[in-house]
Amino acid sequence: RSALTRDDARDELGLSHGEYIFLCIGFIQSSKGFDRAVRAFGRLASPPARLHIVGSVRAELYDEERHLEDLEALVERTPGVELHTGYVSDDRFDTWIIAADVVVCPYRFIWSSGVIERARLYERPVIASNVGGLADQLPAGGVVVDDDGALVRAMRRFAGDDREPTGLDAASGGEWCAGEALDRADVMRTIQSRAAARRGAAVVASADPAHYGAADRSAVVRRVPPLSSPPAVSARPGATLLKRAVRRLTGWEIDPIVGQLNYLRRAIIEALEGTSDEKPVDS
Repeated sequence: RSALTRDDARDELGLSHGEYIFLCIGFIQSSKGFDRAVRAFGRLASPPARLHIVGSVRAELYDEERHLEDLEALVERTPGVELHTGYVSDDRFDTWIIAADVVVCPYRFIWSSGVIERARLYERPVIASNVGGLADQLPAGGVVVDDDGALVRAMRRFAGDDREPTGLDAASGGEWCAGEALDRADVMRTIQSRAAARRGAAVVASADPAHYGAADRSAVVRRVPPLSSPPAVSARPGATLLKRAVRRLTGWEIDPIVGQLNYLRRAIIEALEGTSDEKPVDS
């Protein structure tokens, strides 16, 4: 653990003591969503704030190199954002975390984050996407966001930008804070309102399960068809015989699994509709 203070870290990195600093750090790749943070930062009204993106491309793949080029162009036309590319040592990594006011993890796909763990170690708040297990990793004061509008609002709040949200920012609901107890009906209402806002439509359905009929509650499961083994036929000469042989050799393993999954599907539908007559088996 580094003994640097925030001012020490900023001196070492050549950063101003008076700026409010957002930080995105780690490998630069499309799944990390650093471009989302740049676009969100571009909608802030606080001149003293800055966003620093620090890291390197993990592999010289065409898609990732192209993503870096797009990110560089986006940063160039967004005032207040700086991109620092290149290898980052462990010590330098921690120095950036210490220097930051808020660490932003706007990831599109990820299960867990080492960046969040370092931010927790140095007691830096984190704004993170609601993907994988990030919500469970967040340190105290962290904020989970579900979309770009919520990301903008979270960054505005941390930077002290008190402007009223407009358009989709206002329609898409609030962000969910780490450790907050969530009500299912509230979550469903938020999802419906955000979807309606993106379509430009009004919300007409209630998200309260009490308003749903039995068939409505099980509709999602019913849309999943029962499983069945594929037919052992083929248009290619000789392939049908081979498929039938494979089917006979593996059927004793596959058929019970298919049956159990279909039984589970029926049980879920019956439980949702309250139509099951089965009694629980004593353990």
